Amino acid sequence: MKLAILLFSIILLGACGQDKSPTTEKMTDTMPVAEKDSLSTNEEYSIHLDYPALYSNWEIGNKENINIILNMYKDWDDTNIAAMENVFADSVTLDMPDGNRIKSTKQGVINRLKKFRSSYSSTANKVLAIYPLKNMETDGEWVNALVYNKWTYKNNKRDSIMYQDLWRVKDGKINYLLSLEHTISRMQLQGLEKMSETLENKK
Repeated sequence: MKLAILLFSIILLGACGQDKSPTTEKMTDTMPVAEKDSLSTNEEYSIHLDYPALYSNWEIGNKENINIILNMYKDWDDTNIAAMENVFADSVTLDMPDGNRIKSTKQGVINRLKKFRSSYSSTANKVLAIYPLKNMETDGEWVNALVYNKWTYKNNKRDSIMYQDLWRVKDGKINYLLSLEHTISRMQLQGLEKMSETLENKK
């Protein structure tokens, strides 16, 4: 996935609400625009754009945010969902690959994740690329992760898919996720398995 996908993804972001119980709704095509007061006026980041883009000023973000996301993937694979309570903000929005949006309190999201995880006997998140970003126009901290996800259902059926996960982190807590999925072809699968082997050898 190219960085262009990440930039396009930002356009789809919605405000995070805090509900008493989890809700699921379809994503809309509403494109929120940053308030003028939140925009960076630092001329250092001003560039001429040959074609208009809503968000274009980026730099490498807080590298410590990477471990927040990696630990969350690990807790998912280890079926340690309770540990995720330490990484989510009080209010969380998850835009899922199927187009559904989950908006809830932290505990509501944890309960939903526990239910999701109970469908699998095992999972393995192979993080192929991960990097932190900071948007200079909104002062937002993000972590972008390219993940090869493999899982086994309780009936021993196996499956896998590629995810592009865009996480927003504020004050050390996750408050938003935009997750995009990519179906894997047979040719791509061979390459992904080789990369997964390389990743295992790094442990």
